Amino acid sequence: MKFDIFLDDISLSENYGLRVLKYSISPPVAKTMIIDIPGTSDYFDLTESISGNVEYQMRTIKVTADLRFSRDQFFSVFSGLSNAITGKRTKIKFSWDPDFYWIGRVEFSDCTNILGYGGQIEMIATVEPYKYEINQQYPVALTLPQTVTLVGLHKHICPVFLCSNEMTVEYLGNTYSLNTGENQILEIFLGPGTHELNFSGTGTVTIDYRGASL
Repeated sequence: MKFDIFLDDISLSENYGLRVLKYSISPPVAKTMIIDIPGTSDYFDLTESISGNVEYQMRTIKVTADLRFSRDQFFSVFSGLSNAITGKRTKIKFSWDPDFYWIGRVEFSDCTNILGYGGQIEMIATVEPYKYEINQQYPVALTLPQTVTLVGLHKHICPVFLCSNEMTVEYLGNTYSLNTGENQILEIFLGPGTHELNFSGTGTVTIDYRGASL
């Protein structure tokens, strides 16, 4: 299998001639909030006190790649790649994990020219703790009335509903009104598992929802 990395859908292999030598993704680290109670063996654990869920710190992706060009070509390619992505919010996708992408900012930690060979570059990306599904679960507009099932992964997410008319949606026995245009209902906060939504009214609804996993 050919390893490749895509930055905003640009292939490091096809577009820049880079060969991935190694990569690493730091493990998820929970944002804990634990307060010691002086003089006792007890403590307050407030980790889930704000969102009701365990939240996570940013993660780090490191990539080492080489380029078998002449010295001049090597620095030309490195300059072009630097101009394209350095410091920019970038979608990062791996060929060996084709169903997900990461979001973060890419920097270069090293650029080494090897005489008569080309050189190596080292990239480091600071990314959100979750990787997101490439495809929306319902990418097309749905004609009402309609019942849909969304599959949640690890992260709790509020889907976005784009409605052509006013309508309603039922979730867990509760009915919510949706206005024409873009809507988010804070009570429809989908975590792991399957979630059934019942839309009533006329017109169409488009659901912007992607699951996210650690």
